Amino acid sequence: MIANKLVESWLDNQSERQYQPAFVQLLISEGWDVLHNTRHTALEFGKDVIARAPDGTLYAIQLKGNPGTRVSKSEAQSLLGQFREGMISFVPDAYQATKNERHVFVFCTNGEIDEAAMVLFENVAKHCGEPGVAASKVEYWSRGNLLNRFTPQIEKVWPSSPEAMSRVLKVYTHEGRDLPDIQLISASIEEAMKDPYKMTASRKRAIITASLLFSEILKRPWRESEDHYSMFLISVLAAVRCIPLADRDDGTVLIAEYLEVAAEHANSLISEAIELGYDPKLTWAQRNPLAEVDIMIERRRLIADAGAFLVLFGVELSPEKRTYLRELLEYSFDPNTLWGQAVIPSMIVRYWAYRKLDATCKPDLALISVLRAVISAARRRDSALAANSPPYYRFDEVLYLTSGGIVGDKSDISRDIALNRSYFAKALFLMVAKRNWKQTCKNLWRVYSNLLHESVRVPDNDFFSPQHSKEGENSGQQIFDSTWLEQIEEAVRLSDWSLAKAFEPFPALLAAYLTIVPYRAQPWVIMHLDEQLADTWYGRHHFPPRS
Repeated sequence: MIANKLVESWLDNQSERQYQPAFVQLLISEGWDVLHNTRHTALEFGKDVIARAPDGTLYAIQLKGNPGTRVSKSEAQSLLGQFREGMISFVPDAYQATKNERHVFVFCTNGEIDEAAMVLFENVAKHCGEPGVAASKVEYWSRGNLLNRFTPQIEKVWPSSPEAMSRVLKVYTHEGRDLPDIQLISASIEEAMKDPYKMTASRKRAIITASLLFSEILKRPWRESEDHYSMFLISVLAAVRCIPLADRDDGTVLIAEYLEVAAEHANSLISEAIELGYDPKLTWAQRNPLAEVDIMIERRRLIADAGAFLVLFGVELSPEKRTYLRELLEYSFDPNTLWGQAVIPSMIVRYWAYRKLDATCKPDLALISVLRAVISAARRRDSALAANSPPYYRFDEVLYLTSGGIVGDKSDISRDIALNRSYFAKALFLMVAKRNWKQTCKNLWRVYSNLLHESVRVPDNDFFSPQHSKEGENSGQQIFDSTWLEQIEEAVRLSDWSLAKAFEPFPALLAAYLTIVPYRAQPWVIMHLDEQLADTWYGRHHFPPRS
């Protein structure tokens, strides 16, 4: 009953473009093959969605948003031109099984259709099947039809315990003005993920599609506030959480298709930044700049993280966006923006993207500057990295410490100092070594080798969630002596990560995940991605000569 009310409340507050991603996910969850979605391509065919039903029938669907209202006679009159076009025109040849294959035309609305409006539509629909008319018939999917189809899918993943239901409702009723709580979002999505290895293949597929659909509904607060980054974040968490279930090709395809939704959110964020005239070289505030001085640089970081995903995911970029992203990534690499260790994985991910857009040595020099800053901060109690705080602390928690409790979110960070310890210096150093910056590594070796290089290994099942694991082990390594060849060999050895196969189809997704959940960016994860996302001088393909 609660699941039904949640779906009903969501559907009654969505415009056409707002419910379209969830609608597409609904079709996929029902076994449809979605061939075209206007949200993901510039092409327009008079149909919002073209899909093939499980029985093979071709459908062309036109979506309309009537949240909490009805399609009236006057609105129907204004829509008759689009209605007629969708019914008469054939879908593109690429989507037809046979030449001039007829389709079922669907008029879909999240409202109801007045009787007078239906009469107008039916006067046009009676021409179905006539020469020159592509549609074999017309169907009408309204609010009741959609509710009856959405609700069973959500019930597949609806939490059973009162505590879990409370978490879902807390997410759903969020104001949508702040970033999502990743712990809360993840806990809300993963309720149905218990014992994935005991599920049948069909059950796994059903849970994947239902979970991704569920995540779309959970986005409502941030969709209403047009917070593209938060919706991008939720998409990434949901996709990663489904990977344990994607042990077959069809599951992998489902997640790969859903990543287009994450890319759309990231693309919308970059478009918004360009439209607002956000200059990457300057700090940016939506309201009073003096009131937001502490968060401007962090806002730029989040925008750059979304841009990095677009580059690593291989989205085709216009010349304007490509130039903008290169500049955004370049100016987000100021070592002074290293507010704590939690931001270092984000810097590494942005480096990989920056290098794809800039073939000069500037990205490498930026990476080296980050390595120097990280090593220096670990050696100083008064460093800009908040005494090198471990990567479990968020920006607002570090801000509370560095501001003396004036702003930010209070936590126990002040009792958790990581002086002379580092979680990411080792991975950074090995990345620099693989790029043959030998003299740089030699100059840094003395202070680098004096650090305690920490890492945390959690059970594989726990990696897919940002929830703090109750198992695993923390280890520290101090390097007393090592040759140049041994450093390269270690970089290659570390890249043989236990979950490499699971994430092999999704390198850009894994990279985005590390920017959101930095404490999962252990050295072996970073070295695995470095092998997938970058070309290096040394590596598995080429080792330094033995001295």
